Amino acid sequence: PGTLSARGVDDLLGYVGHALGTLPRQSLVLVTLEHRLLRAVVRVDLPGHADAQGRWARTVAGVCRRDARATAVLALVLDASAEPGAAPAPPWWPALEDALCRADIPVAEAWCSAGERAWPWPPGRGTASQARAVSPESSVLSLHLLAQGSVWGLRDRDVLVPPPRRAAPADARRWPAPDP
Repeated sequence: PGTLSARGVDDLLGYVGHALGTLPRQSLVLVTLEHRLLRAVVRVDLPGHADAQGRWARTVAGVCRRDARATAVLALVLDASAEPGAAPAPPWWPALEDALCRADIPVAEAWCSAGERAWPWPPGRGTASQARAVSPESSVLSLHLLAQGSVWGLRDRDVLVPPPRRAAPADARRWPAPDP
């Protein structure tokens, strides 16, 4: 199989949607990289307590470090209430950047996505003028994965799985008994 390039944040979000089966909300998603190759996708909830942020950051970095070939990570902050350049970086961000650097997998690039917009992260790096419209479902990478049979965003009501058929006595006679 050939290599498909992720050429922008649309493609990165599309890749995450396919890898996780959905594009999560109110989450931090980290994609490990081996140089420029996308590898593991890690989704985490943001930390709840200020006193646990260092431990949370070290745990997240440890999970990403399990990809022994990772050389860096891409960070995607998925926060529906975020606004480009509106607030300083949250207190967990420096702790996470530090923990990832100590694990030898620094943040190569970071984006925040809210609704149908994305911008460079953390706040202060991105401004409203850098926010761009995104459509991960129709990105080139997402459409390529869809053509290969991958789907994402399906809900239980979208999928019909027939109930298993109960085996009849005749079916049981067709199969030999297992060896003891």
